[in-house]
Amino acid sequence: MLISCFPTTETDSLEIKLKQFKTVQQAAHDLMQQEHRQQAVATYLAVSERILEIELELIARQQPLSIYDECDHEQN
Repeated sequence: MLISCFPTTETDSLEIKLKQFKTVQQAAHDLMQQEHRQQAVATYLAVSERILEIELELIARQQPLSIYDECDHEQN
């Protein structure tokens, strides 16, 4: 069973941001196919970095219960 100390709304918010960044990433990828290549590459790399940060945060929030035992103690 996976339990997280993070409120569902925070995780939902991160997932929404992730979808938005992926949309921007796709648009930047499309621009790379056109004449605005240099700006598109910079945007693509910056957004890709942010996507990775969010994905890692979401993974961290889905760790097994044993890792979050300390969270339960802090909340009590």
